[in-house]
Amino acid sequence: MPCPALAQNVILRESEWTTEESDSSPPAGAQNDTESTEHMEAKILVAIFGILLIILVNWYFFFSRRKAKPAVASARADLQEITIVVKGGYSPDVILVKKGIPVRLNFYRDETADCSDTIVFGDFQIRKALPAFQTTPVEFTPQEEGEYTFTCGMGMLKGKLIVR
Repeated sequence: MPCPALAQNVILRESEWTTEESDSSPPAGAQNDTESTEHMEAKILVAIFGILLIILVNWYFFFSRRKAKPAVASARADLQEITIVVKGGYSPDVILVKKGIPVRLNFYRDETADCSDTIVFGDFQIRKALPAFQTTPVEFTPQEEGEYTFTCGMGMLKGKLIVR
């Protein structure tokens, strides 16, 4: 059975020790205020950096202007043909063609990423597999002027076909 006098002695000694230690340290509120201010400043900097990064990414994908590359006539005057390299995106990603003349887009897939394994032209009802490190032709004849989007199978990689 524990001795009550010993227990009181231990409690007394703990309270004396705590009192002595608190006298030598700075007030509790002063240290917490400094840490709180530093954490708040860091959070504000991270938030500002994140907002700037979001603005930059949106500008790049939605507002930056890219030059349209015209499809060149092949040896046959009745065919427009261009080669598009698929590697993390489409290059060129904006293509200019003439309406009423058949188009052949040769997609050379220079990667093995799953996202780029399919090309989709929704407006022309075309969906075609793109084997890695091979050229795959996609042929169609645009009958109406306009801007048509083409994407990968997941819709993450995008390009634009402009018909005039």
